[in-house]
Amino acid sequence: RLWTEREFTDAVIVTSSGSIPVHRAILACCPPMRAALSGGFQESRECRLQVDDVSHASVEAFLQFVYTGALPDEVDAVEVLQLAHRYDHRDLIELCSTNAVGAVSTS
Repeated sequence: RLWTEREFTDAVIVTSSGSIPVHRAILACCPPMRAALSGGFQESRECRLQVDDVSHASVEAFLQFVYTGALPDEVDAVEVLQLAHRYDHRDLIELCSTNAVGAVSTS
């Protein structure tokens, strides 16, 4: 419900093509995000995290997984895997690795 309604958000993820309101308490499950949003970094003071080296859709997919434990049907598994590694989300790393291998083996 927090993911779909996005009420009471207290931070924003800025991508190359927009911004996504988020809850810092939810993102705290990813240690690098928790550190960036709670330490003495500029991101913590502004409650914004810049992620502009992957598509907006991949950032949305990553965040959907963080919030709900599920990925949308159509995702760029390689980009989402890149985000999963960057933010140390082990469950998503495993899921994306499996999906990426499956996509390669069926091609």
